[in-house]
Amino acid sequence: MLRIISRTALVLAALVLAAPSVMIGCGAKSAKTKGGGVKGAVALSDGQLVGAAKGNESKGKDLGATYEQVTCDDSAQGIGWCDDDGTIIFCDGGHVWAVECADVDGGFCGEDIDLNTVDCYVLAEFN
Repeated sequence: MLRIISRTALVLAALVLAAPSVMIGCGAKSAKTKGGGVKGAVALSDGQLVGAAKGNESKGKDLGATYEQVTCDDSAQGIGWCDDDGTIIFCDGGHVWAVECADVDGGFCGEDIDLNTVDCYVLAEFN
């Protein structure tokens, strides 16, 4: 009987010690979502911002001053969203820009839930 209790105590102790590292690993992976986030006017009302992809206007397409019910004025400066898994949309300088993530730092558009931002990422950043 004592042997069973000792083994049970050892197993429980091992689980308690291992649990925090497992939980940290899971949390790190779930902070970013491929193609995630909200779009258009909802992105504006939620304050969802574009990350480092801003500044790549020269690699993108100017969509004009309004797109998806968002007019790029001072209140929308820096707002961004994933139009699809490969395209990031953002407002900068009174213009809406569409940039293909394959043309910049990453292969796809994704949301960083913790930061409330969207950006171009490579798959390795999600592992």
